Amino acid sequence: MRKVVVKLLLFLVIILAIVLAVFCVTNNIVAKKANFKLPQNINKIVIGNSHPECALNDSLILDFKNIAHSGESYFYTIPKVENVLLQNKNIKVVFIEFGDLQLRTSTLKWIYDAEFLSRNYPDFGPFLNWKSNKEILVNNFKGFANVLSLVLRTNVSKIYLNDNNNYDKKLGGYLYLSRVYKNNTLPKTTKKSNSDNDEFYTGNIKLLRELIAKCKQLNTKVYIIRCPTHKKYHRNDSNVNLKQIVAQNFPDDEFLDFKDFPINDHEFADLEHLNYKGAKKFSKWFDWALQNGLLDAEDKQKFINTNMTIKFD
Repeated sequence: MRKVVVKLLLFLVIILAIVLAVFCVTNNIVAKKANFKLPQNINKIVIGNSHPECALNDSLILDFKNIAHSGESYFYTIPKVENVLLQNKNIKVVFIEFGDLQLRTSTLKWIYDAEFLSRNYPDFGPFLNWKSNKEILVNNFKGFANVLSLVLRTNVSKIYLNDNNNYDKKLGGYLYLSRVYKNNTLPKTTKKSNSDNDEFYTGNIKLLRELIAKCKQLNTKVYIIRCPTHKKYHRNDSNVNLKQIVAQNFPDDEFLDFKDFPINDHEFADLEHLNYKGAKKFSKWFDWALQNGLLDAEDKQKFINTNMTIKFD
């Protein structure tokens, strides 16, 4: 009986070793073949979660690309942006969204939860280092094991069928929202919560620091931004002073705060996202600001506050 058990364990170890070997080899091949090329004219990008994804319509902004993605953690943004910048030397400016939401423990699910693992890992897993993979294993071993077969199938498809090696459609992008916020209703997704999932969290500060360092290492200028939100958005009333946190943790980086940009109720999809009308207004203004010296201004926040009421048709 003991010999049978030993042989079974040995067999399982061999199978596991083979799976891990195939996993590592295919990840390496996929990483080498991946195409992150953007149009040559693009010299500025914005990254982050659903806030910039819905707020900045890049079709209205000159030489600019929105590669933000709903619920995307900096954990996955780091390898994504590294590859984009390595393959697009023309990009010189990176705008990174950093809002009050990134200071909440609820964002941890963007890394480890099964939903986000199955969405992000098959495409961006090949670019994660051993430390990042180990972190996922420790926090959600079952989720990682479940997504492994999907990763292997995705890798084989990319390698042998030469399929999905272009990442241009996987990077994120402007999200057109048509719904309209009703002033007398409060969307369930933005109600205050006293749950543990909404506690103060500093892990994203560390990830943001790593992300900024990577961008600077690849010769790009970085600006931390906060996109417009409704005045009733409850996170704006939190006891967290975002500007102070940015100043303390990123003293060498500039923070461009667009939180109070004038957006009407009917231009919001909900309290934290602009619909297409709000995005059009903000994007046209953002393009004007870039073309009229925002990034060259000595006091950029003063430039924003002074000019944010300028209107466009």
